[in-house]
Amino acid sequence: MRQSANPSFVPPGADGADLPNPRAILTSIGEVVYDWDIATDLMRWGPNLDDVLGEAASVHLKSGCSFTQFVSPESPGRRDEAVLAAAPLDRGAGAPFRTQYGLVLPQVEDGEWHQTWLEDSGRVFCGPDCKPLRVHGVIRVIQERGQKPGPGRSPTVFDPLTGAFERRLFVERLTRALNVNAESTGSVAVMLVEAQSLGRINKTQGFDAGDEALSGLADVLRARLRASDSLGRYAGACLGVVMQNCDAEQVRMAATRLAKAIETTTFNTSAGPLSLNVKIGVAMSGPHARGTQSLLHNAESALETAQASPATAVAMFDGDQSLMDRRLRNARIADDIVAALNERRIKLALQPIVDARTGKPRFHEALMRMIDRDGHTIAPGHVFPVAEEAGLVGLLDHRILELVLAELVADPELTIAINTSSRTLADRDWPSHLAAALSLHPGVTSRLIVEVTETSAIEDIEATCAVVQAMKALGLRVAMDDFGAGHTSFRNLRKLDVDILKIDGAFMPNLMTSPDDRYFVRTMVNLAHHLGILVVAEWVESHETAGLLAEWGVDLLQGHLFGRAELTREKSPRRAAPAQLAAAS
Repeated sequence: MRQSANPSFVPPGADGADLPNPRAILTSIGEVVYDWDIATDLMRWGPNLDDVLGEAASVHLKSGCSFTQFVSPESPGRRDEAVLAAAPLDRGAGAPFRTQYGLVLPQVEDGEWHQTWLEDSGRVFCGPDCKPLRVHGVIRVIQERGQKPGPGRSPTVFDPLTGAFERRLFVERLTRALNVNAESTGSVAVMLVEAQSLGRINKTQGFDAGDEALSGLADVLRARLRASDSLGRYAGACLGVVMQNCDAEQVRMAATRLAKAIETTTFNTSAGPLSLNVKIGVAMSGPHARGTQSLLHNAESALETAQASPATAVAMFDGDQSLMDRRLRNARIADDIVAALNERRIKLALQPIVDARTGKPRFHEALMRMIDRDGHTIAPGHVFPVAEEAGLVGLLDHRILELVLAELVADPELTIAINTSSRTLADRDWPSHLAAALSLHPGVTSRLIVEVTETSAIEDIEATCAVVQAMKALGLRVAMDDFGAGHTSFRNLRKLDVDILKIDGAFMPNLMTSPDDRYFVRTMVNLAHHLGILVVAEWVESHETAGLLAEWGVDLLQGHLFGRAELTREKSPRRAAPAQLAAAS
C-alpha cells in the first residue's frame, strides 16, 4: 500500500533528475484526492485510488452513498456529518472540514475484509441556497490496513450472492435519491427485475446452479448501468435498480435493452449453460409516487402486470387507478382478516362426503367462512388470495384446526377433513404443531384427515413426501385434493403414499358429454385403486354423473347434490344426505 519515500531524491536541476510522477508521490505518502458532486452523488478519484486503498476500491467507491456504507461502525463520527457541519460556513471560497474514520473494504489479494483508518480533509462548496453542492478533498491513510476481527468480516452492505446492495440499503439509496431530486426537475425510477425461471432451475438443476445464474444476472445488470445507478437484491429472485435524472422514455428503453440482453445471455453454471427469462416492472417518481414505499408499490404493481402477460417482458406503472384501488382493497381485507381472527369470527362450514353406493355420509370436509361484523358471510374467494399475499393464511389454517378439533371432541361419530395451504405445508413447524394439538385431544386423531392440493405437493415433491409421512406417523389420514390439476406422475403418487385421492371437480361438469374427461377420470380411478387409495369425486351436481361415477368404482362423492356446506352450530344435527341419493347409485 503506502510506499516509503525515496531518501535519495534530489530536486530537479541539481543533477538533471526529472520530477517524480505526482501519482507516485501521493501514493508514497498514502494520499488520494477526490471530487464529490453531491447533486449526482458521483465521486471522481485520483488515478492512485487502488494503489492507496486496494484494488477493489475503484469498484465500490463510485458514489457518496456507497462510500458511506463502507465506513466502519467503529468510527467515532460519520464522514457525511463532518461535511454537512462545515457547509454553513462557506462564504464563497468553500468551508474547510477534517474528520477521521475507518473504512472496511474487501481485498482482492486474499478475499478478506480489511479496515483502514483514514483522515479526510478538504473544502465543501455550497450553492446560493446554502446547500452543499461539491466537495474537494484528500484522504490520507493514518493506519495501515488490518484484518477486521470477528467471524463476520463483511459488513451488512452487500448481498453476498449477487454483490448488490442488500435490501435495507437499497431502500435507503432510493430514499436518498428521492430527497436529492425533490426540488429538481429530474425524476427517479425504480426497476424491479425478476428471474421467472429461477424456481424451475432450482428444482431441476439444483440450488447451486440457481445461485450461479442469479449472480450472473446481477453481473449483466451491473455492466449496463450508469455509475450513478444503484443495484440491490430486492427479494429472492428479484433485483432492483434505482435510476436518477431520467425521463420515462429513457427508462423504458433502458429496461427493454436490459431484457433483450438477458434473453440473449447464456449463464455458465456448475450444471452447464443456462438461460433466464425475466419480467421487469418500472415505476417513476411523480404524482402517483412521492415517497419511497409508494414508488416501490407501484414498481411491484408494474411487475405483476408484466408477469400476467406471457408476451410482455417490461411493464411500466401508468397510474392506473384500478391497481391502486386493488392494493387499498386488499389492505382493508387483510385488516379485516386479522380482526376476524382476533374476534373469533372465523367459522367452520361442513360439507358431507358420501358413500357412492349407499348415499350415507362417511365424513365431512371443513371449509373456512369469515363473518363480518354485521353477520354476513364473506366469500372465501375474496379472503384466501389476500391472506396468501399478506402472509396470513397460516393463521387461518391454525384457527381451522382448532375449530375442527373442538368439533371432533364434541361429536365422537364425526370424521372431518381439513385443507392445508402450501405455505403451511412448507412450514417446518407444522407437523410438530399438529402433534401438540392432537395430544391435547386423545381419541380424535383417527377421525382427522388432512388434505394437501396436488399443485402444492409437486412444488417440492421431496419436502411434501416428508411432511406427509410425518403427519401419517401421528395416526391421521392424508388426502390429495384437486388431483388432475397438476398432473402428478404415477411415480410421485406412489411416493407420496396418500390415503385418499380427490379428483379435481373441473372434470365433472362435462363428464357426460366429453370423451376426454371420461377417459381421464376412469384412468385416475384405476390408478388410485391399483395403489389401494380411496377415491373421492368432487363437484358432483347431477344424478346421472353420480351414477356413472359409482359404476366406475368411485368410492365417495361430494357436491351440492348431497348437501351444501353449512356453518356449524352448537348441538345442531348434521345435515343428512337426500333420500333420493340411493337411487342415484
